[in-house]
Amino acid sequence: MYWIAFGDIHEDLRALPRLRNESLGAEAVFLVGDLSDGETSMHAEAVLEAVEVKAKKVYAFAGNMDAVGFSDFLHKAGKTMHKQVFVIGDEDTAIQVAGVGFSTTTPFNTPGEVTEEEMGQWLETMKRQINPAQPLIFFSHNPPFDTKLDALSDGTHVGSPAVRDFIETMHPDICVFGHIHESKGEDVLGKSKMFNAGAFSEGGYVRINYVDGILSAELKNL
Repeated sequence: MYWIAFGDIHEDLRALPRLRNESLGAEAVFLVGDLSDGETSMHAEAVLEAVEVKAKKVYAFAGNMDAVGFSDFLHKAGKTMHKQVFVIGDEDTAIQVAGVGFSTTTPFNTPGEVTEEEMGQWLETMKRQINPAQPLIFFSHNPPFDTKLDALSDGTHVGSPAVRDFIETMHPDICVFGHIHESKGEDVLGKSKMFNAGAFSEGGYVRINYVDGILSAELKNL
């Protein structure tokens, strides 16, 4: 089995046709925020619908650029992974997924921003729902602080300390983030392998594989 994840689409779907075969074969597609540029929830919903045409199942959460109403839409539609912990896989697997959307504050006053304290509270609640004996995949729009995945072009680290604490405490097998386009790449915290696929317009995505009871992932480009 495999799954794919990407985000920071910003309503630019030009790369989507090139992902068709990969997405149709995946068990699910995970969208890690910023589907739109914040005008209305309908813009993000249209992007979600376009991805769903090419996927068996789609889970998503809002990023900081998506209109706040988009998060409510996903919750009502049963497609959200924001503040959620759930299990994916077939009857022989039990792989946990944990997800958290939005971002901590930025200089740009975007729609989906929360305080570091609120982000930490969400993650603390999620920790109590996780079974440490089962494999875990973690999705967050906001990358962890002080890694290769949260640095601006001038080298300033703008990630979330609360997200980093979650990873260092819960030790997810695979983590996928977005938000900071210029930090597309890979990094490691402890046993956790972490990925930022960058802006989808540049063709980046993450393929998560489950083979012989082992989770692995790779950063790929269309």
